[in-house]
Amino acid sequence: MSLPKKSSAGDGAPYWYEWSVGLLELIKSLLPENNIEGVTIQHHQFQGWDDVVVRHVDGSHQLIQVKHSQNDQSFTVGSLLEKRRDGRSLIAYLYQSWCSFERNFSATPILFSNRKMGLQGKSVGGVYRPALKELISWLESEASKVITAADLKPPEKWNELWLQLDEELICPDILTDDEGKRRLRFYRALQFRMGEDDLDQVTSHLVTQLAKVFGV
Repeated sequence: MSLPKKSSAGDGAPYWYEWSVGLLELIKSLLPENNIEGVTIQHHQFQGWDDVVVRHVDGSHQLIQVKHSQNDQSFTVGSLLEKRRDGRSLIAYLYQSWCSFERNFSATPILFSNRKMGLQGKSVGGVYRPALKELISWLESEASKVITAADLKPPEKWNELWLQLDEELICPDILTDDEGKRRLRFYRALQFRMGEDDLDQVTSHLVTQLAKVFGV
């Protein structure tokens, strides 16, 4: 397992949560049947998806970006559109980060959080945002049927949101590929793991798994 010289995860619970998720993956790597070659926290090659990187023996990677919260707010479509300090939305930042390496690595980007997935849609500023679970289910169903994101036809009620996503999901510095095809690859690759255990539960799980691996 590679440990970072300097972590950008911050102090407190989010920092320890990220490390604990990484340690759980490290424990998995101790079992040969999981085919894990290495685990890195804060991997320099995958900026934006660097929290926990799991490298498998076949050369593929799982890129686990960890989002921890100590409140009970759900993770919603609005969470993806929420602006960061640099002015970009979370989904724009993640997409542009993914664009920088997706052609060079076989990698599955995973958004991981202890926050539960949003199950309710709502209108914000006149734009209807479906429940995140509904949006993901629709993408999983439809993305395999088309050859470019431009061919995706969302429900009419989502049209304004879809236009927003089109504006957010652009890689202006990478012009060697068709944006619609690249965006579709992102939709197909992106995975969500929501409602995961909180910090105390993950810590307890770490102890249990270590005892199991070492027969204690």
